[in-house]
Amino acid sequence: MDEPDQDSTIKEVGVRRSASASPGRGGGYQKNREIFEIRPGVKKSADPRFDELVAMGLAEYWLQVAEYLGVDQFLGMWRILDANRDQIPERGGNSGSMAPTLRPYSGYLRFQKNRFVENLAAQGVPPKEIQRRVKQQLCETISIVHIHRLSKKNKISR
Repeated sequence: MDEPDQDSTIKEVGVRRSASASPGRGGGYQKNREIFEIRPGVKKSADPRFDELVAMGLAEYWLQVAEYLGVDQFLGMWRILDANRDQIPERGGNSGSMAPTLRPYSGYLRFQKNRFVENLAAQGVPPKEIQRRVKQQLCETISIVHIHRLSKKNKISR
């Protein structure tokens, strides 16, 4: 009596089956994306209006602002800018796009540092101590000359 070949039986069990040829076409997941998915890899927002801002092609920096502020606040800001469009220069002539200008954020930080120095000087803090506090609390360096200039600018006497 012929016994079946044990090696051939083992090769046909479970994951040990011999690899079959994969189908030439079809099968698997569809490769098309949703219509409004413009930024692949970014999940959809909880607010569908944000997805509308993406779909209408708003610049990436405005999308970041909208994500940070929230859609309601962003749309409110947009309405304010639009209501003042006669004071905002247009970009590219008659393109209809507003081009609001905003100073660099570093300008705001410099303004705050100067107010800090002016307040310390108004309290009678000596320039060397002001220099030390600016370094310690703001992690910035400031010259004694600049401290004197800020003190005189506002007519602060010591």
